[in-house]
Amino acid sequence: MMPDMSTRRARQPATACLSAGVPLCYTRQNGGAFMSVSLLAHWRTLAPSIRSRLLHGSVGSAHCLRLASRCLTVAGASGVGSGDAQTAFRLGRALLLAAWEEDPCNGQLASQVLALHGRVPWLGEATARLLAAVAGAWHAPADLGPLERLAAAGDWQGALDLAAGHVVRAADAGTCDLFWLRQALVCAELSGDAAWGADLAARALGDVPAPEMFRRGGLAPLAPLAAYLEGCRLATSGNAADFARALGLFRGCSALVGDHVTVPEGAWLAPVERAGHCMARLGARDGALSLWRVVLAARPWHVSLILRAHDVAQGYDQPAPTPPGTTAALLYSWNKAEELDEALQALAASLDDITVVACLDNGSTDATGDVMRVWGDRMGRDRFVPVRLAVNVGAPAARNWLMQLPQVAACEYAAYLDDDAAVPADWLRHFARAVAVRPDAAAWGCRVVDWHSPALVQSAALHMVPAFEVRDVAGGAEAGTGEDGLPDAEAVYAPTLAHGLPFTVSDLHCQTTDLGRFDHIRPCVSVTGCCHLFRTRDLLARGGFALSLSPSQYDDLEHDLRAARDGRLACYDGFFAVRHKKRTGKAARMSGAQYGNGLGNRYKLHGMYDAPAVARIHRMELEALEQDLLERMARLDVLHRRG
Repeated sequence: MMPDMSTRRARQPATACLSAGVPLCYTRQNGGAFMSVSLLAHWRTLAPSIRSRLLHGSVGSAHCLRLASRCLTVAGASGVGSGDAQTAFRLGRALLLAAWEEDPCNGQLASQVLALHGRVPWLGEATARLLAAVAGAWHAPADLGPLERLAAAGDWQGALDLAAGHVVRAADAGTCDLFWLRQALVCAELSGDAAWGADLAARALGDVPAPEMFRRGGLAPLAPLAAYLEGCRLATSGNAADFARALGLFRGCSALVGDHVTVPEGAWLAPVERAGHCMARLGARDGALSLWRVVLAARPWHVSLILRAHDVAQGYDQPAPTPPGTTAALLYSWNKAEELDEALQALAASLDDITVVACLDNGSTDATGDVMRVWGDRMGRDRFVPVRLAVNVGAPAARNWLMQLPQVAACEYAAYLDDDAAVPADWLRHFARAVAVRPDAAAWGCRVVDWHSPALVQSAALHMVPAFEVRDVAGGAEAGTGEDGLPDAEAVYAPTLAHGLPFTVSDLHCQTTDLGRFDHIRPCVSVTGCCHLFRTRDLLARGGFALSLSPSQYDDLEHDLRAARDGRLACYDGFFAVRHKKRTGKAARMSGAQYGNGLGNRYKLHGMYDAPAVARIHRMELEALEQDLLERMARLDVLHRRG
């Protein structure tokens, strides 16, 4: 199958915020009366097993769907009419709606939401109409073989051509086939051709209405979806004009499907949240926070939005005025002269913040040496430290070599950067902000996005998902159940079951596109080695990267796990992104040798950490994540009470 991508004074109505950015008080409507919502109080009503999974985040269609399933199962097991059952049921249906919002062309999910609404009505009228239109346009074929074969081969262009053909034929026949449009949009994104995907969406759904048309009515049933998809595409461009256009479209969607005013818990809230994203990107912080209050009033469980709203309110999204201290930038490369040249070109924009650039040629036979000589001249021999090895010693040994250079040891910080990644000019100043927020972190990392398709997040905060729970669930042992005595739904889906491995890491960033969902600073078990900052004294004291994980893969993760085993977590800063050329996750295409090496290193990595060690790290991380979240909720509750 194709990968899928408390106060009672008068309030301003939500539509006022959408039209003018007027601050809203943090309330939701219940039976016609406005009541305050405390994030902290709501959190404490949730079952521990639900809280532990929400701690990783509240985005990604698959993740939300799994959580919805668990909540609805908890509701059924808690006894009809009990308070716990009602809480779990309301959360489950909200998460099911959120799962569809994360994948809005998915008619199968839309049908599931409508089926639950048919049993216990809760959706707003306009939201239900949109869901019905989506469900009605979903035409899944009986034979998925051709699509599955193309997906398995990573042939996104072939899959795109196949899907597009079905979409065009349906449009020519006067119908809309959302099954194939959904596949085409995923493939277009993976192929780096989102604009072409937008043209195809217009062919299937009709032209995107102008924002002023939304209030006139009479639009086609799927017009809100067309506008929303185009808004999402524009909102990933990074262009201010596109953010402004996207904001207009999201406001239009919210006006047309305005259930958030009357029945917020059963409303399509994604356009409201995305409008806030656009306002944040455009510098309208108060307007963004006002819109996010509307969403959090209806969805106080939305951990990912709580993280972002808190950090934007605190100014954590802004870089510090100075770098964290003297810093050495460390790169190593093997036969990637062109990519290294581009990486150094990007790094040069932040040269005033860097003390030393140490670059290791790992036995290259191409023009890597020439690239290093050119950049040595440009950066200055007092700043640029070249190291040339006769043979490729692998990534761990190269990292160890660089960290032992006296010029590096003299710096307060050391940052490993990939030779095919481009850092933004203010990367070290963003890191300085993260260091100030979490000074005791073992390491700091950032959001990594695909070079060709920046809407794809390759890496964000990595959280541990123990797989020993999977084996226990499979064997029916009590140890494999959650605190509520139910099977661990998250673990059941973990791929580690088939390989008998003790843990994996969270993959929420692979389930969704980059619309600010990972814009926050928080602790985690690991960050990507693509842009990895350490205090040099800590780096040297912890010891080198594991040579057993040569030539590459998982040595950076193991180094972070070693720190976690000793009681120190890493820190993720999602307020800046590094563009990375090497594709990862569902966009990657690897040779058999590369896959075999990665799988072998994964087995070796897991052999270093037995189940008790994994359990201790997992428990420590969950405690840290929850403590961090509770502190954020308390601050936001105070801000919202102030109005």
